[in-house]
Amino acid sequence: FEKLPDIKAGERIILSGSGGSRIYIVTRIAVADAEDTKIFRLTKKDTLSLITCYPVGTTDRRFIVSAKLEI
Repeated sequence: FEKLPDIKAGERIILSGSGGSRIYIVTRIAVADAEDTKIFRLTKKDTLSLITCYPVGTTDRRFIVSAKLEI
């Protein structure tokens, strides 16, 4: 996830596994305090959240990428 902060809104993320592939489109990029737990809420929509430390190598904040399933 070291390169995650380079991602841009609108980019595609492809997840592949034994069940096939899914394509997600990045819809939101945010930075939050490490204590902020709102980012771990469950949603009813088919979404993808990628979270890493920010800046890389620290534990001060979180870098959050939200993406929706491409239909």
